[in-house]
Amino acid sequence: MTKRRNFSDQFKAAVALETLRGDKTVQEIAAKRQLHLTQLSTWKAHSGHRILRPRRETKSGMNAHQMHLSQAVKLS
Repeated sequence: MTKRRNFSDQFKAAVALETLRGDKTVQEIAAKRQLHLTQLSTWKAHSGHRILRPRRETKSGMNAHQMHLSQAVKLS
């Protein structure tokens, strides 16, 4: 029996951002990252919910969405 893989929130955000960019198809990204299409679609949908949430400014002047995207870009 194989062990279940766990992914960090940062990894999920980076992959979701990659799908939202539109440079590659979801199928290409899934093959490259060895993920199932359903998993990618779920992460992409969840990132959309975060994007649509009201944004509050932080002490740095960035809102949570901007900080989330900047962290995801740093990881990729």
